[in-house]
Amino acid sequence: LYKVHNQKRGPFHAGHRALLYKYFDKRLADMIHKDEVTSAAKHDVGVIDGDPLYDAQDMEIKNFAIGQASVENGKAKVPVTFENLGDKKTLIFTLVNSSSGWRISDIDYGEGRTLVGEFKDTE
Repeated sequence: LYKVHNQKRGPFHAGHRALLYKYFDKRLADMIHKDEVTSAAKHDVGVIDGDPLYDAQDMEIKNFAIGQASVENGKAKVPVTFENLGDKKTLIFTLVNSSSGWRISDIDYGEGRTLVGEFKDTE
């Protein structure tokens, strides 16, 4: 996901709906797609107003690493660490195993913030 995202071919652009379902579970993919469509129609910034894979608008990424997954109760948690503009960050990706394979169901940004929570705040 990070590889295609960094090559500007990732799922966070209108018209890449199929890629959303390749990486995210249906619930989160639907939320992201709806946000893209709604914000484009309104010519406005949506819920995702920065880069959700780095939790930032401006980026100078260093020391990027994907950690070891821990699996419990059918869910995997995968830490991603990096430095951005001198700040150390750790994001925790939660994945669920579906009939299509492992898919991201949420991203925990720390301090009680999650990607799904960002969408729920706008409902």
